[in-house]
Amino acid sequence: MKLYKVIERFKDGQDDNYLYEVGVLYPRPDYKPSEARIKELETDNNRRNIVAIVKIDLNAYKVAELKDIADRYNVEVDSSMKKADLIKAIEGAT
Repeated sequence: MKLYKVIERFKDGQDDNYLYEVGVLYPRPDYKPSEARIKELETDNNRRNIVAIVKIDLNAYKVAELKDIADRYNVEVDSSMKKADLIKAIEGAT
């Protein structure tokens, strides 16, 4: 799963008008946007002509933060997992 950080507040009309605040992760758990929707939000090729999300680099996160992300997205992890293993698990989640 690719994760993004919201850099411009927006209401996602394709996600039941869910309001995404600056700094939160996109997409929220239990919502699977289409590749076309991600492309719209990653570029200014959308109704508001703004870039709303940027792809995050999971390597920049601490192990505890990665475990929080994994928990939020229901990714199975165990306490012995190293940072690289956590990143693989998060990125490999469907």
